[in-house]
Order: sequence, then C-alpha cells, then structure tokens
Amino acid sequence: MALVPGLRGGLQEKPDLERNTGRVGLQSDGVPRMPKLRPAASPIETYTRPGALPKDNDAERLMAALAPLNSALLGFGEVMKGEQKDKHAASNAWLATHSAEDARKELRDNPTGELATSLREEKGQELFAAKMAQDDVTRWQEEWATGPKDGVDVEEFLRSRVEGRMKEHGGTGSRFVNEYLRLVRPGMDGIRNGQLKHNVQKADEQVSQGALALIERTIANGKAEGKNADDIVSLVRGEITGNKLLAGRDASWQEGEVLNIAMRYAEQGDVDFVTALVKSKGANGISLLGNREHGLKATKLLELADSKRREKNREGGYETMDRLDRASRDGTLDAAEVDRLVKERPGLMSDERALALKARSNAEIEKRLNEQQKLFRDQSNREAADRGDIRNRDARLAAVNDGNLHRLGPTIQAKENGEIEEISAEKNKEKATEQWLEVSDKVAARNRETPEQRFARELPAVRQNGMVHPEWKSTMSAGIKTVSAVTTSGDKLPAAFVEGYNRYTELYTRAPALLNSHLSKDERERWETMRVMVQEVGMDPSKAALQFTTMSKDPVKFRELLGEGTRQELLESVDREFRGATNKGHILQAIHKRSFVFAGAGLSSKDAIKRATDEYKRTHQQINGHYIDVSDRALPPDFADLAKTHIDEYVRKHGKREFLDAGDITLEPAVEGTGAWVLRNTHTGGILDDANDRIVTIDTLMKIKTAREDAKRRVIAEKQEEVQKRLNGPADPGRDTRQLPVIQVTPLPEPGIVERRKANEAKGDPVADFVKGTFWGAVDTIKNGVTTEADAPEAVPPGGRYRDIVRGN
Repeated sequence: MALVPGLRGGLQEKPDLERNTGRVGLQSDGVPRMPKLRPAASPIETYTRPGALPKDNDAERLMAALAPLNSALLGFGEVMKGEQKDKHAASNAWLATHSAEDARKELRDNPTGELATSLREEKGQELFAAKMAQDDVTRWQEEWATGPKDGVDVEEFLRSRVEGRMKEHGGTGSRFVNEYLRLVRPGMDGIRNGQLKHNVQKADEQVSQGALALIERTIANGKAEGKNADDIVSLVRGEITGNKLLAGRDASWQEGEVLNIAMRYAEQGDVDFVTALVKSKGANGISLLGNREHGLKATKLLELADSKRREKNREGGYETMDRLDRASRDGTLDAAEVDRLVKERPGLMSDERALALKARSNAEIEKRLNEQQKLFRDQSNREAADRGDIRNRDARLAAVNDGNLHRLGPTIQAKENGEIEEISAEKNKEKATEQWLEVSDKVAARNRETPEQRFARELPAVRQNGMVHPEWKSTMSAGIKTVSAVTTSGDKLPAAFVEGYNRYTELYTRAPALLNSHLSKDERERWETMRVMVQEVGMDPSKAALQFTTMSKDPVKFRELLGEGTRQELLESVDREFRGATNKGHILQAIHKRSFVFAGAGLSSKDAIKRATDEYKRTHQQINGHYIDVSDRALPPDFADLAKTHIDEYVRKHGKREFLDAGDITLEPAVEGTGAWVLRNTHTGGILDDANDRIVTIDTLMKIKTAREDAKRRVIAEKQEEVQKRLNGPADPGRDTRQLPVIQVTPLPEPGIVERRKANEAKGDPVADFVKGTFWGAVDTIKNGVTTEADAPEAVPPGGRYRDIVRGN
C-alpha cells in the first residue's frame, strides 16, 4: 500500500529533518527591487523552497511489506536508510566546501565517483541544482550590474544562460532541472526588475534633458533679444506651466529644474539672472528662497553668484532622530512631521525635544532670511556706491573740461558699508584734479604722446582751471635743487635740471600765472634768475648755473653790484610806479631784494630795478592802495575784482554803522601764505568790526565768482526768453525790429556772400570761414550786457530783420 510520508507508525517513514518542509512562497508588491542574497551555511539553506514532494522508494516499500514475516528485514532497511542519509550528508558537505567550477570539474574528471553517483538520486540532484543555481545567479547578476544596460534584451540575456546550463547538466535528471529552474527564478526576476528600473530612469533622464534643453533655448533666445532678467525668468516660468510635458511633473521636480538652471548661471556669476530665478514664484506660489526644500541651496547660489563681478541636505529610531536633527540645523525641518511623530510614536522623542527641534529650525530660517536681507543690502550698498562714484567722477571731469573747477562744490559719496561720506569742496576739487590726471595718463599712453604733446594738450585745462599739475610741480622743484651739482669742471647739466628749466620757461612763456601755484616763492625766484641769465643776458646755461651757485653762496657780494646811488633811484622808481600805495615800505624792500638778484645775473642797476619792479607787479595785485602777494597760492585771475566785490558788500551791510566807504577799506594777508585775508581801515590800520565778514578766504571769493556767473546765466536766459516770445508773437509791420535786444552784433557781409556760403564751405574758402565766424556766429553769450538800437552798429539797417542778425536764421 502507498505510504504517506510524515505519519507516525511502525511502518511509515520518519520525516527528513534536513528538509525545509515549511517553505513559504515569496510575496511581491510589484515594486522593482534588486534581489538580495543572504549568506547561509550551505547552498540548500540559501533559497526558500516549497514542501518536499513524496518520494517513491520501492526498496522501502518492499522492506515494509516483508517486515511482518521477518523483523530482521526491517532492521536491514533501517541500516540502508542510514547509509543513504550519510551519503547525502557527505555530498552536501563536499558541495558546501567547493565551488561550482570544482563540482563541474569533478564530474568531468571522475564520472564514476561519489559525486557522480549521488546525482543518480533525486536528493543528490537537489543538492547539485542548489549549488549550480547559487553560482549562476551570482555570476549573472554581476555580469548584468557591470555591463551596459542601454538597449539590453534582458530575456535574451537570461535565456542564453539558462540554455547553456541545461545543455551542460540537463541530462542529470528531471529533479535537477526542476529544482534548478525554481531556484534561479528569483534571481532572474531581480535582473528583470533592475533592467526595468534602469529603462524607467533612462526615460526620465531623457525627459529631464529635453526639458532642460527647452528651457535653455528659451533663456538663450531671451538674452539674444536683449530682455532683462525678470522678463527671461517670466518666459521660463511660462514655458514650465505652458508645456504639457513639463506642467505634468510635480512642483518639486519643476522647482528642482529651476534650481539646476540657477546653479549653472551662478557659476557664471550672473547675479541678476540668479536673483530673478530664485525670487520668482512657481506654480505653488512660493519662490525658491521661500521653498522649504530648495531655500538653503538658493541662498548659497546667491552667495556664489555675488562673489564672482560675489558657491552653491530614515526612518527608525536613531536614523529618524538624526534626520530630524540635521533638518533642524539646516532650517528645513517639517514641524507637522515632528508633531505627527510625537503623537504616533510615543517614546521616540519628548515634547521638550520636539519643541527644541522646531525652535532651532525656526532660528535657522530667521538667520537665513537675515543673511539674505544682508546680502541684498550689501549688494544694494555696493551698487549705490558705484553709482555715486560714477556720478561724482563725471561731474568732476566735466568741471575740469569746461573750465569750471572753481564752481565744484561739496558733495556726498555713498560707501559700500552703507555710510554716507561728506566731501568738502576743497577735497572734491583735489579729487577732480587727480581723476582728470588719471584720464590724461590713459590718453597719453593710448595715443603714445611725447612729453611735449602731452604738455600742449593739458595746458589749456590746467590754465583755465588754475590747477596744480603734480608732475610739472615735481619736475621744476627737483630740477632747481640740482643746480648745486654744476661745477667748474665743465660737466653736463643734470638731466633733472634741464627738464625743470624747460618746463619753467614753457610755463613762463605760455601761462606765467601758473608759476605762482606750482613753485614756492624761493623756487620761483631762483628759476627766474636762471631764465634772466640765459635768455636776457645770453649766458651759457652751464655758466649761468655756476654763476647762480656762486651768487647763492655770497649774496652780499652781489648786492654791491647795484652800486652807490641805487637806493635813491629805487625810491624814485617805487614812488613813480606805485603812486598812492599804502604799503610802500613792503614794496621797496621786495623790489630791492629782487633787483640785486637781477644785478647778479648780469643786468645793469637800472635794468635790474626795472625787472624787479615788473616782477613785483606780476606777482602782486592792488586793492584800494594795498598791494597783496598773490603768488603764494593758486588764486583766480580776477582776485582783485572779487575782493573789491566783497568790500562793496561789507560797505552795504556795515558801512553806515562803521562810517566807512569802499575806498576806506583794504585787504591784507591774515597770515602770510595761508590763503586768508582780513579787512582793515586804510586810515587807521585797524581791523574792521564785524567778525564774520571781515575775514576773506579763497572759498569766499569762489562763492562770489560762482554767484556772479549764475547771475549772468540768468540774464542770458531771461533775455533769450524775451526775444523768443517776441519772435513767436503776431507780426507787426509798423514795428522797428531794431528796438529788439541784440547780442554782440557784427557787421553784415557784402551782398551775395550768403548765397555762396554752401558752395564754398566744403572748399575751405576764406569767405565761407568768414561767414561762419561772423554772420553765423553773431550771437554767442552775453558778456557786456544787452545792446539796443542806440548801441547797435551801423550794419543794422532801418527796419532790418532780427533773424538776419541771429545765428542760424
């Protein structure tokens, strides 16, 4: 009769303890996962198998049937069964300690050996199938993991390998085939799932790359069209929401793509575009800066972009807490998740711990917002400082180029730290000179100008503005100091001396007023002595330098060159040339000192006194009888006129109270060479009473000059407006247009010259030049007031048209 394995009874077999009769089939949730292999003591324990099938053992049935006849047969059967188990255990142990390749080699080399013999039975086939399956699955997974996956036919990959194994060992037995196929199936499914996951990821990457290419093209088109950063970002956002493929992705993916774009442009230092990207709002209405997931990276991208014209964050108990702790430090903690975990998982964290995590996260968020605000504030401060610097620089250069340096007043300059620096008028003028010279250096380098060419180009601006050119000043100062190096040995003049002398003579010839501001009084006198000896006396420069050195060492000797009677001649000259002067004693002393210098240069006493007198007049200006030295400091050419204007204003304000007229007041230096003067009574010599108005400074004079020029401009504007109104009004045939105010009227050219103007203009005809310089340039600026019919020249005919006189009509 058929026996059921596993039932207890004398004739029934006992269950095989080595078999896993409680196998449970694997459950799959459909999610592709890589298979995981678990190490085991033996191949048979590595895989889960269903319950063992009952085996048909004829020998056991025979012994069971004959047992009632002879109990010895039953004992013999039990011995045979034990031997069979021992044989299987030995085979299993051999397979567990040898590789699959060793097993295959053993079968090839020893076809009648113990291993080959064990394969004749199902138990042996099971053990061998487990060994082969484990080795094959491991090798297949390694081949698939390390090989190319794009375009791989995974079914062909698996089928070829299974067929190869069946060809080699398929004849071992049906039990081997069935057990082998059952054991390799989970590994094959893992490879299939891995290939499927790779294909999905590949498709997703292609979608992402396509999306990025589309967005990059949108950005490139916007930049090519000259759109600003905000407009380009609007186009990018519109592309994301308007494109069916992109709009179908979740908001996190969309914002992630925007963040990737921002990262690339942050590496390029495009601050405006990165700022616009991270501040723009996505489909969820939140910007990247305010996005919990992307906010920190967005902030770092801002810092990275700004640093180049200003570089880019588990479940289970411990892992969960570690993740929450890191999130709280980054400011990305989800407070709702913390509250849920406290409620759903008691003991994971205390209420105090939850509050601490949320508090730290909020503090980090606030810190990040403050850093963002500081970043924007610093960037704004830098931009404001740049704008202010450009504005002030343009104003300074314009003032120098227009000859209005004296009109340059105080200004303010925003600094990069947000503070405002107040720049005084004097400092502003110094900066204007420095910046103008910097530009001049670049122009000279670009045009490869010679020193003479540069001097000729710079001289008009320096002369018009009364500036001090540091290079000219240092050249002349250094040159005069080398005169002592000239000796009787006949050495050449030092190069510094030659350069200084050439610069002095150039300024003396073309802009003598600049000598006062570029040289001290002593330096100016020494250079002038050298010039007189060379140019007027005709001495050789080397001999003149030697003579000057000797004269400097023994000035008393050269005083004797004036001779006897020179004192009286000097007094007569001063009385004659400076009649009415109130400080004749100072005048006499200064001229006497200069005269013996010129006498030492080789001039006669008479010529020396005349040269000294002329030099004194050049360096002094007279104000109500008092001569003031204006050579110690750069002063405006109309210094005396401006000073008299201030005196007139003082008389207007205080004259009645102090019983003074303009002729009763003069100007004297407060301290020699300081650029400050004091008003004194010419009769008593006393200082005037009003403490505020009796002190005169260069700034006082510059304000008077500026006010005077502003008044002239207002007069010009008012008169031009009046003329324009009359010209635009209704025609009056009986009106004599000669009563209209005219400005600097010049004689009309001869008849017919106007018609020939255009024809001759291109040829450079002198007649055309005359027309442009007179008839067409009749009105320039009002300098001498407004003229009317009584002042108009004869060239204006009775009833003449005003437009015949004004430029351009």
